[in-house]
Amino acid sequence: MTGKYATPSLALKLGHALRKCATILKSKQLQEANKVMEKQADDFTQLCDIEWSSEISSLALKTLHDQKINKVTMMPITRDIVKLSSYLTKTAEGALAQLKCEETAEEDREYAWV
Repeated sequence: MTGKYATPSLALKLGHALRKCATILKSKQLQEANKVMEKQADDFTQLCDIEWSSEISSLALKTLHDQKINKVTMMPITRDIVKLSSYLTKTAEGALAQLKCEETAEEDREYAWV
């Protein structure tokens, strides 16, 4: 065993699914008053609680953490940043010019009645 999972999230989901199955089984056995099966479901749940985190869950979480650390982050190319900056500057200048025109038109309407 390498201590790594190809799909660590699957290992984590399986743990939750097994616990859910044990809970459903226990519920059914309580309804049927089957003490032997109820005890087995309790024992299985307790075993999962004790063993799962150290044997499976911790390794899966470590694998997820290692994958996150080793993930390559792509940085934008300089020319793309320059292009974006230029676009934002032009857009801001256009919006400011339009706002000034609207303010001037508003002032003209306010003083038109004087």
